[in-house]
Amino acid sequence: MRLFGRVIKAMITNDKTGKQFTIDSKDNLRIAINATKDNDSKPNTATLKLYNLNKDTRSALSANGLSVAVSVGYLDGYNVIFTGNIVHYTLKRENLDSIFEITVGDGHNDYVNSFMAKSFKSSSTHNDVINEAQRTMSNTKQGKLTQSVKAQNVRGRTVFAPTRKVLDDMSKYHNLNWSIQDGSLMVLSNMEALTNHVVIVDDSLLIDPIEEQIDDKQTSYLIHTRVNPFYRINGVVKIDNSKIVRSYREDEGKKKQHKTSSNKDGQYKIIKIQYDCDTHSDSFDCKVSVVNI
Repeated sequence: MRLFGRVIKAMITNDKTGKQFTIDSKDNLRIAINATKDNDSKPNTATLKLYNLNKDTRSALSANGLSVAVSVGYLDGYNVIFTGNIVHYTLKRENLDSIFEITVGDGHNDYVNSFMAKSFKSSSTHNDVINEAQRTMSNTKQGKLTQSVKAQNVRGRTVFAPTRKVLDDMSKYHNLNWSIQDGSLMVLSNMEALTNHVVIVDDSLLIDPIEEQIDDKQTSYLIHTRVNPFYRINGVVKIDNSKIVRSYREDEGKKKQHKTSSNKDGQYKIIKIQYDCDTHSDSFDCKVSVVNI
C-alpha cells in the first residue's frame, strides 16, 4: 500500500431521520483522528478534528442524535476504523484555523441506556441471557459471541438491571471479555478470536521493531506501523519474522536495518489499537497490541 494520497472520511448519520452527509479530506479539508480501541467493556473513544468547515456544515454537526463512521487509509485502499455516537463537540481556534472537535463513543448510547427486564425459564441458559442482553441494545448488532460458555441453566430467575451490569456479571463468571466494536457486541474468551479476519504484518509499513511487553498479567507485542485500516479488535495478525527484516531506513544520513525483537512467528490476537492520523502532519500511524492465542 502506497504512503501518499492519505484519506480520512467521516460519514455522519442522523439516527432519527436516517439522513447522511460526508466530510471528506479529498475535498481539500484537513481532518485528524485520535482513537483508542480495546476489548474492555467501556466504550472505545475517539477525538475527530475537522478544520475550517463552513457555517452550514458546523450547524448540521450541532444537531442531536448523530453518529459517525470514520474511514482512514490511502487513495488505493481505505476502510472504516471507528464508528460511534457523537457525545460532545466544541469549536476551537488555533492560529488562523477553526477546529470543530468531536468526541465519539462506540456504542456509547446503548452502553449507558440499555436495560434488561426479563424473566427466564428454568431451562434457560447463560447463553440465553447473553443473547437477550444483545437484543436490549437497540443500536448494537450481534457480533461474535463466545462458544465457550457451558450449557448452564439460570434456574428460573428475573433479571432487572442495566445491560452492561448483566454482561459484566456473565463475563466475570465465565472469564470472558465483552465489548462493543464498531457497533457490534462481542463476547469472547481470551483464547477466542476472529479467525476469519487475519492481517499479515506488512514490512513496508513498519515504523519500529516489534516490541515485546511484559506485565503482571500477560506478555504482549506492540506493532507500530503506518496506518493499516484493516486491523480489528479481536482479529488476528500473522507475524513472519523471515519477512520482517526491515527495509532500510534513513537515520542521520546512514541506513540502518531493523528487525523485530521477537522471534515468535505465528498468529496473535489484537487486544488494543491506537490511531494517530492527520492528513496535514507527519502523524498517520497506528500502534497495535497483540497476544498469543
